Amino acid sequence: MWKKLSLVLFALALGAPGCAQLDPSGGDGGGGGGGGGGSGDWQQLTLLEDAGGVDHSSDDVLAINCSDADHCIVATQHFGQSGGLFEASGSEVTDVLISGDEAASKAGHADSVIAFTGFDRAGGKLVARMDKSFGFLSASGDGNSADQWSVAPIGDDLVGLNSQVMFAESGGYWIYFRQGVVWGSDTGPGNNPVWTGLWSPGRVPPFPDNYDDLKNADDTICNSDPTVSGTVQQAQFAHASADLGVIIYPAAGLNQGGASANNYDAPGVCVSVDRGQTFHQVPFPAADIVDSDSGPRAINCTDDDHCWAYKAYQFGEDNPYLFYTTNATSGLSMTWTRGALPNIDLAGVTFRQVFFAPDNQHGWLVGDFDSRKPLLFATSDGGATWDDLSAKVQATMGDGELWTGAAADADHIWIGGEQGNLLAGSTGGR
Repeated sequence: MWKKLSLVLFALALGAPGCAQLDPSGGDGGGGGGGGGGSGDWQQLTLLEDAGGVDHSSDDVLAINCSDADHCIVATQHFGQSGGLFEASGSEVTDVLISGDEAASKAGHADSVIAFTGFDRAGGKLVARMDKSFGFLSASGDGNSADQWSVAPIGDDLVGLNSQVMFAESGGYWIYFRQGVVWGSDTGPGNNPVWTGLWSPGRVPPFPDNYDDLKNADDTICNSDPTVSGTVQQAQFAHASADLGVIIYPAAGLNQGGASANNYDAPGVCVSVDRGQTFHQVPFPAADIVDSDSGPRAINCTDDDHCWAYKAYQFGEDNPYLFYTTNATSGLSMTWTRGALPNIDLAGVTFRQVFFAPDNQHGWLVGDFDSRKPLLFATSDGGATWDDLSAKVQATMGDGELWTGAAADADHIWIGGEQGNLLAGSTGGR
């Protein structure tokens, strides 16, 4: 417990990565927004000024969502000012879809600074998550034009400063992760939404209110809060299948406290097969966990069966890992296999996001090495083995942390990170 807490305190003492934006030069010789130039197979893209005259060229890129090789949506934050949602192709950023200032105004909080942190598909719409729970921002279609985006009420009881973590919906029933709680609703965002707290072991009192009885009767009940821990907003954390039949979040992640401080989950995942009413532990294979101090920081799934979970903190354990499953719809019987990371020195690395092409075979893992050097690993066998492609990225952008990425196919990928670094590649980074 103390080890986990000390890691976060140490990282915070050195400064949250977002605070690097106070130095427009990019710190250690770092990137910058680029001017449309490229190096090797990478093309640097420049974020645009919005209609209010706000320059976003040095925004941090937190999430990317691509509908095809020519249409992506880029989500950003900027320390001290609002971020934005941008339309991009493989060669340029073409439009500002909505700024954080516009989203805050539409949600009735015009003086608030808004960052966009990730994307979900829910209720037949593309959802852009925000770092404040002021409303439900969504778009019809692929969201590739400004007129498709609108803000709906989120519910008075859930309005606040905490980040939105995940939305999911099936048959009119909604699941919403926020502030360490899984919420459920028969109405969802819109007029007079009503949300019920379903799951949060560490809450006082916990959700559900009979959590202690459940745990005493069945030790496989999860004791990890569904919460994100880290100084950078994460584009991914949890997953819900299309029918909400399987909902997954990390177990035993960094600072994921539960109801009992002396009853930690094993590193692995928490899984619900009853639409979020209860969550059970599915541990990773014990033989593949060298350091059982913490579980994964996030999970990403491309469909209902193919998922990847990963862990690496720059100031944490020297045991980075990535596990994958191809049978997540098996629920509590799903199996996880550890992938083989590149045979290089992995001390002092951070993994921020894993993303895959639609074929579920070609994937990429982004983050940073010590001293803020960009990290890019790639796989062509579904995550079983990984190669290090970091050198080409660094040749293009210099130093700087990578925080997100997206793939339209096995060749066309986008990666993004701090200080306006947004790169597009047409050869899969190879």
